[in-house]
Amino acid sequence: MVVYRVRIGNRAVLCFQFGFVSVVPPIVKQICRQVSVQLRAIPNSTATIVNKRNAVNPSAVVPADNRLNILFGKLLFKFLFAVWVLLLISTINFLKRPLKAKMQKGNFVTLKIIQMGLNERICIVGGGLSGLTLAYLLSQRNIRVTILEASPRLGGRIQTIQGAIGTPLELGATWFSDMHPSLLSLIDELGLKKYPQFSKGISLFQTKSFEPPQKFFIPEAEIPSYRLAGGTQMLIDTLAEKLPKENILLNTKVTAIKETEDGIELASSDGRKHHAGKVIICILPQLTAKQITFSPELPDALKVILPNVQTWMAGAIKFTLEYDNPFWRKEGYSGMLFSHAGIITEMYDHTNYEEDKFGFTGFLNGSAASYSQKVRKEFVLNQLTDLLGARALKPIAYFDKIWTDEFILAENQLVQRPHQNNGHLVLQQSYMDEKLFFSATETAKEFPGYMEGAVIAAQSVAERLIPLLAI
Repeated sequence: MVVYRVRIGNRAVLCFQFGFVSVVPPIVKQICRQVSVQLRAIPNSTATIVNKRNAVNPSAVVPADNRLNILFGKLLFKFLFAVWVLLLISTINFLKRPLKAKMQKGNFVTLKIIQMGLNERICIVGGGLSGLTLAYLLSQRNIRVTILEASPRLGGRIQTIQGAIGTPLELGATWFSDMHPSLLSLIDELGLKKYPQFSKGISLFQTKSFEPPQKFFIPEAEIPSYRLAGGTQMLIDTLAEKLPKENILLNTKVTAIKETEDGIELASSDGRKHHAGKVIICILPQLTAKQITFSPELPDALKVILPNVQTWMAGAIKFTLEYDNPFWRKEGYSGMLFSHAGIITEMYDHTNYEEDKFGFTGFLNGSAASYSQKVRKEFVLNQLTDLLGARALKPIAYFDKIWTDEFILAENQLVQRPHQNNGHLVLQQSYMDEKLFFSATETAKEFPGYMEGAVIAAQSVAERLIPLLAI
């Protein structure tokens, strides 16, 4: 038997081999060859034979000066076996980083196994577009993510409902354009279809309730706004399908975030504790300030900004109507309405991608929030009847939503300018020793508040986060 000396880094250890049968796993020997680990035979060496149960053969004679070598050999075997186990784990995607060897002085070699978040659990607070996009981007790097969503559904300010005859009706974010390349790229990557918002025809502008509306013809837009076939919810549903279902926890409202010695502990309103190496908050900054306590406390500069970041769409009232035929189109109307006089302030044609289901969507005057939904519907239909005729009185379905619930607004904000504090510098930074990040659409430097901003925010955090997970 020959005993070999193995030099790794600045240390010298031993392993041994019986004839042609090595105690070193073949994959480990291959690694040694790849990284040029120096193996040197030690002449005149002897060692005892060890059986499968590590029992020593009593007939073997072991010189005293070699017992230390044998001990080192056994320790090396255990070390190399552990390395082999780690490499086996890599075949099932827990480790996806190559083994790197860096040559140093002389014949010494330093081995570094780069692990991709082996013990690093990532928690995303919020299952809107930004949170789901971030989870999708990280999953492409085989990084496991858990999403904690306070509400009973995913999507945040994206919400598409099905009408009585299956028309996809938008109560939340709807439109995007060629000015939104990040969103467009994501839509293409997910295999979704976009189509232009219908706008051709006679549009109405109502300045006073006691005067006829002004009519003006609009040609088909050269640079249109787009909608998603099947509704904007298709974007949310498709992203969610790319993630393990068990890693998406609904009805899980995070109320406290505490830094610990080995990461971050999150407490939810149902009494559960969640542990993570890194946390990304993708809910609205104002909700973060009002609903989550932090330990240690956040820096003063951040604490001042968070409650004063304007929440886009907060307080908006969006309505939808479903009809069995597009009577307005047949009479040359585009379906667009702008009004200073009625409950409807703006409205658009809401025909689906296949053009076999029809309706309107738009926004109501903010003062209508104090009315019941029944009263709001009555005023909407009366206004449309005056403008478009009696057929507007008979929709198949009416829906509306006031965007002031607990998942979008903690209390009324004092907003002194549009997009107030959106994309602020303190929202771009990490906290708690690079374990805490922010990534709602309002944190984006470009197009904050829009779907494009949500995607940009997710991409920005992913770019900063991924290098930190390469340990």
